[in-house]
Amino acid sequence: MRIYKVFSRAVLFLLLWWVLVAADPASLVFGAPAAAAAAFLSLRLHPLGRAGIRAWKLIPLFGAFFLHGLRGGLDVAWRAIHPRLPIHPGWTKVRLASDHAAANTLLGGMVSLVPGSLAAAATERAMDLHLLDAPSFDPQAFERDQSHVLGVFDGRIDMGGSFHV
Repeated sequence: MRIYKVFSRAVLFLLLWWVLVAADPASLVFGAPAAAAAAFLSLRLHPLGRAGIRAWKLIPLFGAFFLHGLRGGLDVAWRAIHPRLPIHPGWTKVRLASDHAAANTLLGGMVSLVPGSLAAAATERAMDLHLLDAPSFDPQAFERDQSHVLGVFDGRIDMGGSFHV
């Protein structure tokens, strides 16, 4: 299993290289050693025994993020061109299901990238959110997003219940 994980990291870095060089076959001369070096360095910085990310779980996460971003962008555009500018900005605080810094950072980043919302602070299992339309905030949708993000990590992180404060 250990060799599989090392190999999967190297393949992930090689695929990243392949995308960055627009699939130029000549780049593999440099890409293969760079991917191997990146895999080695990643193993030094984040050993296999530590809680990490399940790369295959990123696909549905980014799919959901793309749909949220599209829906949020259309909503913000509609509000911007509407004659009455129907916005009701406000703040809300949500409790986080985990104190895992990487998971909460990813969650805050994703919330901030969706138009109409901004993660302002995360402390002590709580996150402050600024919303363009505070009354339409759906705590269950936040819970689902949080579940998607926590699902990317491999289950060895501390999780408790989260809820809207």
